Amino acid sequence: MDPFDDWGMRDDIQLDGGPIEVVSLLVFIQGAVALTLSIEAIGGAIIFGGVPIPGALLSLGGTFLTFYLGRRVRRRSRRARRWLKILQFGWLTMAMVDTGLALFLAGVGPGPAALFTRFFLPISILWILRKTKSEFLATEEPAEPVQLQLAGVAV
Repeated sequence: MDPFDDWGMRDDIQLDGGPIEVVSLLVFIQGAVALTLSIEAIGGAIIFGGVPIPGALLSLGGTFLTFYLGRRVRRRSRRARRWLKILQFGWLTMAMVDTGLALFLAGVGPGPAALFTRFFLPISILWILRKTKSEFLATEEPAEPVQLQLAGVAV
């Protein structure tokens, strides 16, 4: 028996190398970068006092939400797809505000790595999610009859 078989991998998830897996990988990369930035923000909050702690906790919450939604998108959840799109628009908004403040206050724009992680990843994730809407609609399981009865729909 292989000890690495039961590390959270389910047998019913088929990895076909399609766009959903690409989105999942891009979201994982985005979450890893966000985790690194969150740890850096928490370290800065500890060193420079407690003022940046709310921002660091918000960043950490967004990081965990990114990882969670990436996992749910891989399982083709329509709700996770919708929330991931909202989260990507949030990441883009924060990136535009950060870049605008850096240009306005310091007169220096972001480097190539920051442009890639802050702008290219969310835009590419949104573009691929837009192209894969039919995959989410085709694989969503119908609601249980009990749920339909509770919602007031006659079965």
